[in-house]
Parts: sequence; C-alpha cells; structure tokens
Amino acid sequence: VIIFSIPFFPGASSLFVCVVVVLFGCSFLRGFPSLHFSLCLSAEKPLPNTTHPVQQKLLKMSKRGANDQVKVMVRVRPFNEKEIQEAKEQFGQDLPTCTVQAPNETTLVAVDPGNENSTLPFGFDGVLWSMSQIAPGEGVPMADNALCYQKVGQPILDTAFEGYNGCIFAYGQTSSGKTHTMMGFADSDRGINPRLCAALFERIQNNSKVTTTVTMSFLEIYQEKIQDLIPFDRAYLKEALQLYSDPALGPFVKNLSEHTVSSGEEIQKLFTKGFENRAVAATLMNATSSRSHCVVQVVIVRTEVVGVVAGKEVTRSTRSRINLIDLAGSEKILKSGVEGVNLKEAININVSLTTLGRVIDALVAGERPPYRDSVLTHLLSDSLGGNSRTSMVAAVSPAAVNYAETLSTLRYASRARKITNFVKINTDPAQLLIEQLRRELEQYKAALFEGKAVTPELLEKARAEGRTVD
Repeated sequence: VIIFSIPFFPGASSLFVCVVVVLFGCSFLRGFPSLHFSLCLSAEKPLPNTTHPVQQKLLKMSKRGANDQVKVMVRVRPFNEKEIQEAKEQFGQDLPTCTVQAPNETTLVAVDPGNENSTLPFGFDGVLWSMSQIAPGEGVPMADNALCYQKVGQPILDTAFEGYNGCIFAYGQTSSGKTHTMMGFADSDRGINPRLCAALFERIQNNSKVTTTVTMSFLEIYQEKIQDLIPFDRAYLKEALQLYSDPALGPFVKNLSEHTVSSGEEIQKLFTKGFENRAVAATLMNATSSRSHCVVQVVIVRTEVVGVVAGKEVTRSTRSRINLIDLAGSEKILKSGVEGVNLKEAININVSLTTLGRVIDALVAGERPPYRDSVLTHLLSDSLGGNSRTSMVAAVSPAAVNYAETLSTLRYASRARKITNFVKINTDPAQLLIEQLRRELEQYKAALFEGKAVTPELLEKARAEGRTVD
C-alpha cells in the first residue's frame, strides 16, 4: 500500500498520507476474517482460545496449592555463667531474676522484673523450656535438642518427602542459644540440623523403591554479601556471589557449590568444614558470637515408579528444598562492646534483621513486602509468604538483664506466627495428571472386574490381587 501510494502524494506530506492509507487499509482488511488471520492486523482482538483441555488441566494443576501458617516455637535457655555471676556480685542472689513463665505448652508469659504484677502472655505453637534451674508449669516437659528436633525438624522432613519446600530459622538476641539449637554439639547433644540430616538418610535407606538424590550447600551472609562456606576450590572461599530469583525454583545463588551426599556422616563433615569458615568474634555478651547469617540448603529429588501402563513404567519425581537458617543475633552496641570491624558487622546484622521485621509486618498487614531491601529477606522471600512450610524458633534469655531483648523477640515471633504461606508439591504437573488418569483407569478396571460401583475397599482388594493397569 505504501509503495503504490507514494507516486500519487509527492512532497513532504507523503509520509503522513501513507500512514493514513495504511491505517485505512488495515481497517478494511479487518472485515475479511481470512485476511485478518493471515496478516495478523488486529492485535487488539485476541484469537480464539485454542488451548487443548489437557493443557488447561495441566495449567490448573501447576497452580494447585494450599495455605499454611508459619509455625513458631519459643525456646527458653538456662541462665549462663555470666548472668549467674552478675546476679551474685550485684544483688547477692544465687540465680538471676527470671522474667518468663510457661504455664502450659503453648503459652509463654513475660514478667516485668521491676513489677511482678505486670505480665504479658504470648501464644505460640509450642514452648521449649530448657531452663533446668527453674521448673516450668505443670505438663510442660524439659526440652533438650532431641525434643526440639521432634517438635520442629521432624514435621519439616515429613513434608519434604511429600515434595514440599521447608524452612527452619532461629531468631533471637546474641547469646540466646540459636546456634546451639540449630547445630548443638557433634556427639553428645546434636542440634536440629545434624539430626534432620541423619533422619533423612535413615528414611532413604528404608525405602529402596524410591531413587533419591540429596545435595547440600552451605553459605553465609556477611555484611550483605553471600559467601560460599564449602566451595570445591578454597580459592573461592570469600568470593561474593550473586542472588537471583527463578519463577519455578525461587531464590537461588549463582555459582554456589552443591555437594552430592549419600550419608549423614558426609553431611556432618561438611557442617564441620563450613562452621570452621564462618565469621565469628568475641564480644562482651558472647565469646563466640556469630557475625553472619548462616544458611544450609538441602535439596531432595525423589523419583518413584507409580504404575505400569502399556508395559512401561510411569514415574513421578518431586524436588524439595529445605533451608536451615541460623540468624546472627541482634545486639545492643553498648552491651556487646563491639568496635571497629565488629561494629560494622553489628550494624549490618541489625539492619538486615530490621528489614526482616518490616517484611513480617507487611505480610501480616497484606501489603507488598520489601524483600529486595536486604540480601537476607531476598533469600527468605520463598520461605515467608511463598512456597514453603516454615517454622521459626525464637530463642530467649530468661535473665532480667535481658528482659527488653526477650520482650522484643517475643513480639517479633508473635507477629511472624500470623504469616500465611501458599505451599504446593514441587513436581511436574504432567506427571500429576498421568498419575491421576492412571488411578482413574485402575478404578474403572476394578469396577469392571467386580461388576459394581467403585469403592475404596474394592480398589484396595483389586490392588491386593495384583490387578493393576497394564
């Protein structure tokens, strides 16, 4: 149209006239469906939806999920030697004043040390009372690391074997017992991380019908930089890595080493190696204070045969990721006495934890959370408000000297408990559809054998007699 119109409209206005002619021609062609389809001249009018019903069903299944509340447990550690010594020197007491009470397994009461009548109760999913110097309320058990794993770690591992992502993170002030809860001691009192990994391989060994691959990564967030704690080449130990987001996999760290492991002993060796490389320093509150946020990522890929169709095995694969996070403790600069590099570390730690608090507040209020304001919250974006079953362990000190920090932690944890995640099984929707169709065909075949309506009892009987789909 443009070529044929130029000779008839010479001059400076020819281009404008050509555009008008083209627009008129497009409007004219829109009246002819065949030309309209072949020349694609009507972008604003969408083509008829030709998506196959199977494709529509796959899309629907890929979005299937369920709401899941963040679970919050609060752990009360014993008085430490420093707190006991200060109570003797300053007040002549054998033990410091206790500022928390556990009347039952789901309630922790904060008691103002300046006024015993001023109390503030908090409800949680569980109270882990580990202070042996003072007994808890009736029916509240003493919680060692074994019970902590049973209450916190085991449910996450159970759902990971079903294909769900999981996350456990420990939060609290410095010296509140977070690292002891997550890691513990290698032999005598293992923490959640090594117990979970040991239980993981016990389950794998007890189920030979499923092929399972496990990989592990270990990183720290130090002064807003991600560093690999167990790189394949030690030359890259302190190299800063980049964090990205994948629509399917969630947040991931580019070039982070992924170690394929086949036993709990292999993982324990990687734990030990990683913690030797982690940034720690002595402060007035903690002789081995963590100066970075520590993240262990365990990825589980399971493939199992779910049936046989036309002589061919039908398999189903799931991929679940478990984030095990030991957050650096929040600290008051005057109390910790840090300076120089340690002061800069403390500032970065407090800023990232403050951003985490803002993310929690936004999620509770139904607002858009500022995930990208810190590396920590960006990495946790799938665990808070995303596709993950998440549990939080809030570690607190019972001593009066730490009452302000303890109260702040309890409020923080109470807000986190209101967060709702949207979780789903991480598998190929096509495999889910195949499995669903296989089960329906199995039901029809069972009904054909029995000559009556399909019932769960009938289906189970057919399976027991070996009448499977072939």
